[in-house]
Amino acid sequence: MSGWRNACAMLLAVAHGFVPPRAFVDAGEVLMMAKSGVLWESNLSSATALEFEKVSDPLIVDAAVGRVNAVVAGATGDEMFVGGSFDGVGGASIENVAKWTGSSWEAIGSGVYSVFALAYDDARGILYAGGSRWMVNDACVAMYDFNNVGTGWSELGSSCDGDWSVKSLALDPTSGHLYAAGDFTTIGGVSANRVAKWDGTSWTALGTGLNDDASSIIFDNTNGVLYAGGSFTTAGGVSTHQVALWNGATWSSLGTRSSSTYSAAYSLALSTAGTLYVGGRYLSASSTPSIQSWNGATWTNINTDYGRIDTLAIDVTTGHLYAGGSFTTIGGVAASRVAKWDGASWSAVGAGADSSGEVYAITQTKSNKMCIGGEFQRVSTTPASSLFLWNPSTSSYPKVFTDVITTFISVRVMIDTPYPGYVYVGGIFITMQGVAARGVARWDGTSWSALGAGISGTVEALAYDSSNNVLYVGGTFSLAGSTIVSNIAKWDGASWSSVGSSVGANDAVRDLHYDSTTNTLYAGGAFYSIGGVSANGVAKWDGVSWSAFGSGVGGDVYAIAYDSVNSVLYAGGTVSSAGGVSVNKIARWDGTSWSSLGAGVDSYVYSLAYDATNQYLYVVGRFLNAGTVATSGVAKWDGTSWSAVGLGIGIAGISSRIIYDAANAKLYASSDKVYKWDGLTWISYSTSASTIALVDSRYSARSLSSTPNVPPTSSTPPTPPTSSTPPTPSTPNASTGSSDANSSAGTAIYGAIAGAILGPSTLFSVLYFFAKPMLRRFLLRVGLRRLADALVPENLNTSVNELTSKVKDIQMFMAKQKLPRLTDTTPIIERNDVVLDAQGILGAGGYGAVFKGTFKSTQVAIKTMFAQAGTQEMQVPRAAVESMRKEALIMCTLNHPNIVKVFGIVPEVAWIVMEYCPRGSLSELLANDAMDISDREKLRFASEIATGVAYLHLPGISIVHGDLKSANVLIAADGSSRLCDFGMSHAKNRSKTLTMAAHAKDKGHALTIAWSAPELFADKEKDTRTDVYALAVTLWEIFERRTPFGYMPEAAVVTQVLSGVRPTFKETPSDAQSLITLSWAHDPKTRIDASQVAFAFTRMYDASATETGPAQPP
Repeated sequence: MSGWRNACAMLLAVAHGFVPPRAFVDAGEVLMMAKSGVLWESNLSSATALEFEKVSDPLIVDAAVGRVNAVVAGATGDEMFVGGSFDGVGGASIENVAKWTGSSWEAIGSGVYSVFALAYDDARGILYAGGSRWMVNDACVAMYDFNNVGTGWSELGSSCDGDWSVKSLALDPTSGHLYAAGDFTTIGGVSANRVAKWDGTSWTALGTGLNDDASSIIFDNTNGVLYAGGSFTTAGGVSTHQVALWNGATWSSLGTRSSSTYSAAYSLALSTAGTLYVGGRYLSASSTPSIQSWNGATWTNINTDYGRIDTLAIDVTTGHLYAGGSFTTIGGVAASRVAKWDGASWSAVGAGADSSGEVYAITQTKSNKMCIGGEFQRVSTTPASSLFLWNPSTSSYPKVFTDVITTFISVRVMIDTPYPGYVYVGGIFITMQGVAARGVARWDGTSWSALGAGISGTVEALAYDSSNNVLYVGGTFSLAGSTIVSNIAKWDGASWSSVGSSVGANDAVRDLHYDSTTNTLYAGGAFYSIGGVSANGVAKWDGVSWSAFGSGVGGDVYAIAYDSVNSVLYAGGTVSSAGGVSVNKIARWDGTSWSSLGAGVDSYVYSLAYDATNQYLYVVGRFLNAGTVATSGVAKWDGTSWSAVGLGIGIAGISSRIIYDAANAKLYASSDKVYKWDGLTWISYSTSASTIALVDSRYSARSLSSTPNVPPTSSTPPTPPTSSTPPTPSTPNASTGSSDANSSAGTAIYGAIAGAILGPSTLFSVLYFFAKPMLRRFLLRVGLRRLADALVPENLNTSVNELTSKVKDIQMFMAKQKLPRLTDTTPIIERNDVVLDAQGILGAGGYGAVFKGTFKSTQVAIKTMFAQAGTQEMQVPRAAVESMRKEALIMCTLNHPNIVKVFGIVPEVAWIVMEYCPRGSLSELLANDAMDISDREKLRFASEIATGVAYLHLPGISIVHGDLKSANVLIAADGSSRLCDFGMSHAKNRSKTLTMAAHAKDKGHALTIAWSAPELFADKEKDTRTDVYALAVTLWEIFERRTPFGYMPEAAVVTQVLSGVRPTFKETPSDAQSLITLSWAHDPKTRIDASQVAFAFTRMYDASATETGPAQPP
């Protein structure tokens, strides 16, 4: 009877709000995050906000395999130079370029930025490196003189343009002249289209150059000519079809080469006999050669494989050709990423590089060994770091390098498991806290351990079968332990094996999900076959065999989600079709056929989360719209239509995650930060989070470090807190899942028995209080959505009153901004009351000049609207004077801390007398590279400027600023922001007409085209929506500290804006990106209001106080 009494007492206590239902929740209460190589966690039951604590510091301290883009032979033996993307070699810190002496690694100076090309002048002892435009200072080519090592790396000329800048270098050994090729159009300040020559002093163009990118160049020393290959179709105005010759004076083509099948020539090689070999990428797979040769008169096809050739090299001792790239067969011969042509047939180079990698560079050392580099993690069954030596005479590997690394590490996926409660992480790494753990590792709360020899490659997906204690791993790899696999493998606790056939997946596996109810593993990725079965993008493993979902999907799958109640699979990614049905990035399989989710989303999907209680699908990706709804990176599908989740989190990256915590009815997401949805807005918490995972509180890292593991004892469905009972901090028992877990399990059982005895109504009550998610799921499944919404609303932890109060927050926020208008002002000021300092000019622009001055002994700023610097007074049109009188009556009464105070006007000389802000304009502050502006300070500026605009747009004020930009934001003495140059629209329009000509040659003149909404170019009137657009661009300025569209000509900017292009984000946090993106929407009707922008940024600024402390004035 005690159980009966306890059940009834508990039921009554919960019903009356005396016992928080959260006491019954055991699982999913810890959010774990990987950030900057460290695991962090937040105990969700102990705080309403996320408060992350380090699990251990540091956890991940080592590195991943680097990338080798270029290799070139040194002076003797096996000496060679290696360039690419790495910052550690041989245990030493070495930046992107290194020297192998034949026995050890050496740094070359202090290193450079990422290297794409190398050239070595053996006779002069000079190494050249080419790459991006930031290689050394602002130059894209640099040199290191081994005869004068004290000078370090020296740039060759000044900066160059282009996205990749220099992709290839070639040396004329006789003259010592260096040739560079890439995607630049200027180099060293010289106009040169994609190819140029350095004569030791300066750069010169090679005629009019090429009309598109050059990927490879090679110098023929015998004939003194230069060959170039790339994606260009003309050279010097001559039709060339991707390959051309420069004879020192003019460009010419090499015979006739059809341009219909050739996309690009990536690589060139020249034999000692003068034969030119060309390899690259082609447009079709049908009888298309990937390598051709040119003998000076005709072209010959070397093979007919469809594959990309990234590099070619000649073995000068035998004349054999080596090719590297992304192929697995060549000339009908199996060869993984590298192969040899002996003039008659192809052969493999040993086992080659692993099929998940790529070969980018090949050279021959002075000892006649072939050095092969790229981005790969295995040679045969030996782990490798993107580089190995091949001895052609013995067909062996003299050296497989394992120490070309990068300290950029990435934990891409993380899951926890039931008893004994381990946390598994996967990604790109080779050690964990000194423990060798390649690609995947296990954390037991105290220390890391490896899973055998790990994964040689990149791990992108994890799934766990708790019944059989099997971990499934997906990604891009070909070696699990010592077992050769293909992109998918499993770990049984002792050893690695393939999942079914060793054939595995033919391409990347990017997401995995294990459904314990059917014991089925679901996989999604870029594959079109898995386990020897044809399956496009998605497949399932039943423990015995793989099977497809109809004809699958067209495009890569980055994320899958499974609804086990309705047996529905969702697949998202770059998907454009599913089962022959046209879809937009996401599709649904119902067990029989594929269908779309409405109009889908407008760009890639990277993560999915399914809320089984409400039958909602949450989607994260790089999209801005779902269906016709503006969503900014995150959206919700309810089975019928799309809706936004607040203002979104901005355009999400490929590693982004979204998680629904069913136990607490919360939503979490990660992009560049960790986000929590509070029912009204997204709140960000941390930077650089690479992934997140919900971890059972009983088996969290912190619990495991202090408490023995206890297997689960309760299967009671978790119950989120009700709106009337706020979450309370967990007790020690609650966090470890001991007596409270047993008690709640027993109570639930007694409650069920009591319900059966008391009758259906009582049973319904028990379900209502103890298992709201279960009840809602049942009602939805039988089609009673209205009843579900009425009885068990979606936001179980949010009361109607709480939600209503949140909706009213913006109105309350704006109400606080509407301060009483100033009444003790005199808008018209006598000329004699103002003293202008003609030498104290503060600035000049399209509307005149601004000077220091005094007004009744108060220091002020005086804007002379119809004058230029040095001519403070001029005759003012009578119509303008009258207009200024009327508008001054309004301006002088404005009262807000983020609006510059206007004291009045002197109409006869068109002076505006206003508050003096001694710290200048925001644009000057942002342009000052010596000034460090913290993220919190940027949020402060954003909050204050948006609030100022929102104030101007308030009913009763209704002022359109009309010229918002950082140059029209002043910084007061206390560091706060003040909007200026608003109102006076008629006078400003007239003054601009009179003064624009005087400033036409002034490069410092701030044009407003880049801040103008697209509708303004169609002669639409300025209004609050055009202000919001300009506000968005101004906010972009704050976070990026750049000029929108750079120095692009005005006409080009107009074209870009009208076509929907906006300034690109590089430094802006994703939550700010969301607001900016919604604010500069092309359709003015879809832009959010300034009040919403102001409220959101103010919330973000306030929240940042707990992370960084109070902001200081810049």
